[in-house]
Amino acid sequence: MELKINFSNLLADEIAKKLIIEVPQVTSVTLRDFLNVLKEQDWVDILIIDNHLKPSIVLIIDDQIIQFSNSSEMEITSVSEISFHIMFAGG
Repeated sequence: MELKINFSNLLADEIAKKLIIEVPQVTSVTLRDFLNVLKEQDWVDILIIDNHLKPSIVLIIDDQIIQFSNSSEMEITSVSEISFHIMFAGG
């Protein structure tokens, strides 16, 4: 099964294409499941910032830093498509 992330901010096409990841056939996918699959990729580094005020997840892809906060915006509502609201860290 293919999970695709839609970004509210535009990324370079080559990065957006990389973020289409094959996962096992399942009926529901949690964010943790998705991140576990993402961690196996050699082109991305994941940093989870776990502070109680504003937990966030940072993806470092091709030297671009992408950060999103751990909120309802990151809820996965469909097995086939994941939508994240992305903000760029430090910019």
